[in-house]
Amino acid sequence: MRLQGLTQLIYGDRRPKQFCPLISKRTLLAEARQRAERSISTEKILYSVMQCHRDYYLSELWDLPNQLVEQPCNRGTAPAVLYSLLHVARLDPDAVVAILPCDHYYSRESVFTEALAEAFQIAKNRQESVVLLGAQPTVAEVDYGWIELGRCIDRHPHTYQVLGFHEKPPLPLAQQLFRRGCLWNTFVMVGHIDAFLALAQEAVPDLLQGLRNIPISPKTDEEKRIVEWLYDRTATADFSLQVLSLVERQLLT
Repeated sequence: MRLQGLTQLIYGDRRPKQFCPLISKRTLLAEARQRAERSISTEKILYSVMQCHRDYYLSELWDLPNQLVEQPCNRGTAPAVLYSLLHVARLDPDAVVAILPCDHYYSRESVFTEALAEAFQIAKNRQESVVLLGAQPTVAEVDYGWIELGRCIDRHPHTYQVLGFHEKPPLPLAQQLFRRGCLWNTFVMVGHIDAFLALAQEAVPDLLQGLRNIPISPKTDEEKRIVEWLYDRTATADFSLQVLSLVERQLLT
């Protein structure tokens, strides 16, 4: 959102920043794909995309037609995440899943890869919990989400229970959070598929049930029309605000 004016100036359209080569010659989506493939087998990676962005993502993901979870329209991050998780559950009901945004840039990719590997290990050991990767803040940023830290988890010296969330706080609160050692929320999450779906069942049961009614991987034109009809009637919801913030006690960071 904050880069939309720049991307429109450069490309002449309102394409999202993940489809732009802002830092290097590669788009952020291409960087995200490479990042994911360092930790996860290529054939096990799904990409949550929207139909209206097809002209942008097909050139990046042309070789993965069966690994695209396509949403007919934008209903926010909660339906996007949960619809993708239901795809994973159908493919592998015992999967440990990582959710990776595709609009991030990391100056030290090796540090991220190590942190992701540690999160996978914690999630395997504590299958009832979802692990969020927090980032050490450099400023009291008001445009990011923040994570408050609770008690340290035994046997995991750098892992804490989540005490609370603050999404895009006003500057005075952001300054307090910065001084108290809180973390930026990267929206990178790792957990057993059952743990993710349990969070959704507790926080947004109606949304989850509605998404369960939508066909997975529609093949025929009739199935695609059903998906479009049902998804169009899905409530808009934000995963951070309407899921994570309601189930803090089951989250680690």
